[in-house]
Amino acid sequence: DALSRLGGGIGTRGPGETKLETDRRRLRDRISYLSKEIEAVARTRSLHRDHRKKGRAYSVALAGYTNAGKSSLFNVLTEGAVPVEDRLFATLDPTVRPLTLPAKAGTMTVLISDTVGFIRKLPHALVAAFKSTLEEIAHADLIIRVQDCGSADFRRHLETVDQVLEEILKAQGMKPLAERDSMLVFNKADLLSAEASEALRREWPEALQISALEGQGLETLCAAILQWSEKGLREQKYFFPPDKAGLVSRHFEALSVQSQTWSEEGLSVEALLKAPIPELDPYKVEEA
Repeated sequence: DALSRLGGGIGTRGPGETKLETDRRRLRDRISYLSKEIEAVARTRSLHRDHRKKGRAYSVALAGYTNAGKSSLFNVLTEGAVPVEDRLFATLDPTVRPLTLPAKAGTMTVLISDTVGFIRKLPHALVAAFKSTLEEIAHADLIIRVQDCGSADFRRHLETVDQVLEEILKAQGMKPLAERDSMLVFNKADLLSAEASEALRREWPEALQISALEGQGLETLCAAILQWSEKGLREQKYFFPPDKAGLVSRHFEALSVQSQTWSEEGLSVEALLKAPIPELDPYKVEEA
């Protein structure tokens, strides 16, 4: 019996170590590794977020229970390549990419972020570090809660998501979820019967039903994001002489350009702004 409990090599049992003890050791090692990874991600993300704040771009954050399909939706919307894996912590770094939406007179560009999925009963050693990765959500202008409506436990998952969101917002000194711009999106709606879909619509009439996999409802979702992003924005016209036209690309994230016209004199731009950009003030075209 003593010999059967001996082992060698990486990941195998040490002398006198039972399988339970081995599993616990592996779990501790995994938690330690994840904690270090999350701390590094948090530092990098904080720097990136500060940079985006200076750009005053409208930001959208996807939040939800693990495996709700956030990364799949993110990939479809941004044509990105975020790993889509059916396991916990598949998305540690809240990847951020521009999302271009068709507006009435041109396009609207917002920044959308994919964040780590929530779970219930998170190990105590990871709670603080886990929440630090979700500050992206607290600072977003629009929070989109993505829920797998095909899951048998989706109501419990949604409750967990809302609870964790409230804790994150409170920790960051932000307004509660009820006072924030937010949307509820039921993903994987292609798995529902017509009856189940209608029942869901009656219970949550404000929610959108989509399928990132099948492309169902994505146009409606983008239209809703556009509507939210246009709230609080103001129209502004600019005229840049040729040697100053580069300012448009420099402030790309902050300027949602609706139209631009070149002439011999320079570049005329119509844009939507979330906040004033002092550097561009000299080039404003004031309405008569």
